[in-house]
Amino acid sequence: AAAALTAAYIPVVGAPVSVARAGIMLACALPSVLREKPSSGMNVFCLSLAIDLFLHPFYILNLGFQLSYAATLALIACSGPSRDVAKRCGAWHPGIGGAAQMVFLSVMVTLFTFPVLAASTHAISPWSILGNLVTVPISSAMLLGGLVTWSLSALPWLAHWAGACTGLCSLLLDGSVHFLARLPGALWSISAPSGIWLWCFSATALGLVAAFRSGAWRLGLILTAALTGAEISRPAWNRFLAPEPRATLLSVGHGDAAALELPGAVFLIDAGPTPRTAAQIIIPFLRSRGVQRVDALLLTHPDLDHFGGAFGLLGNFPVTSILAPPTPDSAQVSWNCLRAEARRLGIPWREGRAGDWLYRRKGISLALLGPDSSLDSASDNDRSLVCLLSTPGGKALFTGDIEGPGQRALASTWPLWRGARLKAPHHGSDRTTMPCFLRAATPSLAAISSGRRPGFPGTHTVALLRGLGSFVGITASDGALTWKFPSVAKIGHP
Repeated sequence: AAAALTAAYIPVVGAPVSVARAGIMLACALPSVLREKPSSGMNVFCLSLAIDLFLHPFYILNLGFQLSYAATLALIACSGPSRDVAKRCGAWHPGIGGAAQMVFLSVMVTLFTFPVLAASTHAISPWSILGNLVTVPISSAMLLGGLVTWSLSALPWLAHWAGACTGLCSLLLDGSVHFLARLPGALWSISAPSGIWLWCFSATALGLVAAFRSGAWRLGLILTAALTGAEISRPAWNRFLAPEPRATLLSVGHGDAAALELPGAVFLIDAGPTPRTAAQIIIPFLRSRGVQRVDALLLTHPDLDHFGGAFGLLGNFPVTSILAPPTPDSAQVSWNCLRAEARRLGIPWREGRAGDWLYRRKGISLALLGPDSSLDSASDNDRSLVCLLSTPGGKALFTGDIEGPGQRALASTWPLWRGARLKAPHHGSDRTTMPCFLRAATPSLAAISSGRRPGFPGTHTVALLRGLGSFVGITASDGALTWKFPSVAKIGHP
């Protein structure tokens, strides 16, 4: 009966990877039931994995496949300890044994699936551990109601009531998930881990499972706490152990946002187009890197695709100060609203000019090359803040949206930025990017921050940069781009 129901259920729901995995495991386990022989959950797991990969070898790259088998491995490996947890907690109070067992299994499933999520999605939901207490029973009731509705179609009144119960469970499940998703910290960003760290994490997770299975609960709990603490503090330790400067141009659609991580300071050049950009991209990235505050938010010019995200950043992430180009009082309303918001939050707002030094420490500097006084009557784009990052391991020029006049105004500082890595001006537009400016720059690396709007980036601009020997990265197709600036010793100079 179980085999028949499962065989009918799998195609009804579209045979997703996790359901197909459950069906294969059931098929592997049923012979031992029929023969009344003892079976091993781990043997069934390994046999199912082998059959699944034999039938669909490419599933090894499927995220659902990886998560399903990792979670199932946790459930099988921790089934014995979970019963022990239920027994121990049930001795205190009969009502908490089952809940404690489910929380324990949720924690172990989270630990086993963490390496997969860290390497692929770079995010995890801590509330899912407690959320399983609500969603698992509701999901089970919804599944049972659906099967009853389907199997009792010959009895309309019973099928009707079963369907109504199934619909109610569906609404409860949907509401529970939405509630959990709105809780603070519902999505915890994970910084990109190294392969060595993932192996160490997985080995430690297996070690604590072995401790639980052998009854060494104190050792298992200590290992769990140590593993959790190590992962939480890992971004900060990474920045401490690898203090070399790095610049990350985030993929924010048609707009700009670049995070500069320097020893002892973090600068953010522009904030993308919308508050959602800050909430879903910029803030999670900064937290994943262990950044506690932004020392200065540089808004290159009053175009929404460069400063719109600041509305979602201010008040939700610590910002020490804001630097912007000189703008007339007649600037657009949204720009003045942002200034008023910064004033309300007590964040200093100051204007930057060519020649200002923003950072100088240990041979690393961040300076403004523009705008100078010759551009006072130019357009907002040409009065963009132009920043030059200088390090022993190379330079990088961030140009905002400067057009012809702004690019020509940089001619006097040409020796400073020749050969520097280049954030292409005005999203790589053919119309406003001067070929002579690109030839003067001759960057080894060039980045174009753009969405998928027609004309951005321009085909001629990309072709010219590649013709100059530049490696061109485009956020619209390549995602976030990271430039690292190694120390002098690491790049082989004396």
